[in-house]
Amino acid sequence: MCGIAGTVGTRAQTELVRMMHSLEYRGYDSAGICLIDNGRIVRHRASGRVTDLERTLPGSTATTGIGHTRWATHGPPSERNAHPHLSSDHRIAVVHNGTLHNATALRARLAERGIVLSSDTDSEVLAHLIRTAVGTGVPLSEAVRDAVALVDGSYAVLAIDRTLAGTIVATTNGGSLLVGTGPDGVRVASDLAALSGRCDHYRSLRAGEIVSLTPHGVVEHDQRAPEGRWQPLGADRTAEFTQGGFADFMAKEIHEQRTAAQRFLDVTDEPAESGGWQAYLDRSGIRRVKFLGCGSSYYAGQLGAHFVESLARIPADAEPATEFRYRDPLLDESCLYVLISQSGETLDTLVAGRFLRERGMPVLGVVNVADSALARESDARMLLRAGPEISVASTKVFTNMGLAFLALAAHLAQGDDAELPQLQAALSILPGVIGDLIDNSDAIQRAATEFSDFAHMYFIGRAGMWPIAREGAQKLKEISYIHAEAYQASELKHGPLALVGPELASVVLVPRDDNEQRNRTTVEQIQARRGRVLVVTQGDSADFAGATTVRVPVLHPYLDHLLMNIALQLFAYHAARALGRDVDRPRNLAKSVTVE
Repeated sequence: MCGIAGTVGTRAQTELVRMMHSLEYRGYDSAGICLIDNGRIVRHRASGRVTDLERTLPGSTATTGIGHTRWATHGPPSERNAHPHLSSDHRIAVVHNGTLHNATALRARLAERGIVLSSDTDSEVLAHLIRTAVGTGVPLSEAVRDAVALVDGSYAVLAIDRTLAGTIVATTNGGSLLVGTGPDGVRVASDLAALSGRCDHYRSLRAGEIVSLTPHGVVEHDQRAPEGRWQPLGADRTAEFTQGGFADFMAKEIHEQRTAAQRFLDVTDEPAESGGWQAYLDRSGIRRVKFLGCGSSYYAGQLGAHFVESLARIPADAEPATEFRYRDPLLDESCLYVLISQSGETLDTLVAGRFLRERGMPVLGVVNVADSALARESDARMLLRAGPEISVASTKVFTNMGLAFLALAAHLAQGDDAELPQLQAALSILPGVIGDLIDNSDAIQRAATEFSDFAHMYFIGRAGMWPIAREGAQKLKEISYIHAEAYQASELKHGPLALVGPELASVVLVPRDDNEQRNRTTVEQIQARRGRVLVVTQGDSADFAGATTVRVPVLHPYLDHLLMNIALQLFAYHAARALGRDVDRPRNLAKSVTVE
């Protein structure tokens, strides 16, 4: 959600466009750049894609510039609301990720001084606040510090001054912002993908840090040493951000699940000095677990709660991180609060974690990005090790979340569950089974093409398959734009059955378990009302008359959830492709949601 880019020391316009293309997956609706060119700030903006902006750009030899891809929050998508934003005299330009909660009050204060804002955004106020501070004679870095001190909200900001060619000032109060150095200049971006291929070292800015990028490197403006460690960015990391011969990133990431799962299974814990979770749990006296996440992370948390209650016999539940702090929740020091985020930058999840830690509650961060805000701010962390996930729709990260929550449940069980040896044996062959499922998915592709003509679908699951049904519906609606809703099988007759008919298709999950006959009854109830049914079942279970059937392997009662989910990922993917959708960049959505 929203991308930031800045460069000093190279052909800025060309480099900014390249960086912004690499940030497109985050989700956006407009784009723009500002260059310092012969003592002037030159701005170019466009509503739409980076390619729309690129078509309008003249040649430029400027070596300093900032860029932004905007996902609309304050004001509709338009060129007028696109970043960068300028001060009234065009001396200062800024780009901003985040939300300023007191923007209305700040706009009113500026209006009292006769400053007229030209956009609907909250971000524009920063350009005018920084310009006011610069006018008092303070350096740009201090002007940025003074401006953000007036802000109530979240921010990652870049600022340039037309009188300071060769300087970009960057700061954040927790939003993702990374600086990188390379042989042809210094860069700053909201995502590692924008630095790959150009920088050989990088580090994350910590909350409250202010730095200047110059042709000579990164200048620190804080008395204390920076907490962020410089890390190498080699060719192996750069390759992670390419499609690798696949049609799109989503296909690549679906196929990477066998290796992603193996990578997680190969490392059972983090070193104690890096936030090891097992030792933390052992000394925490956990009697309850609550999972908090947003979107797919929330559904994964529901699956995690099922695993913890079933394996460890400890009460567990899940709820959306977005709403948690608003309902004045009852807190419990013996409850482990598990915060889940692929990027580690999801603002609603971060704020929920801060709410808990301020009240002394134990927080475990489950995250895919090691050097992220959630990883830093949690009492202990569990790394998913899925590798970069570029496509907006989560695939391999969801699978590794399931594995992470199985590991958590098994550890909390303290070896008391008789199923653990069988589970461990099944885990050892899981990556190969995942690979076989993906490599032999022609039946899923045929079913996806067959059902892609439906405008509405139900996804039906029972017990532990209910979160998988929710995730399956989420995937389909995200990337195909087919309206999809998920229901518990037992709830179907309590209302949703009213909509069942020839115009609505149902995807029913029927695993080989104790509920198989009940699920068969659900299929029959739908068919009795002339509803079309796709059954996702396992192994050699009996056929379902009148239904389209897809079969996945039988492995283990806990791992079957993950295999069912991969089948639904493939179903959504092929349905979206059949409809000609852009699966990597679905409309209105963002990969990393950094606003509330």
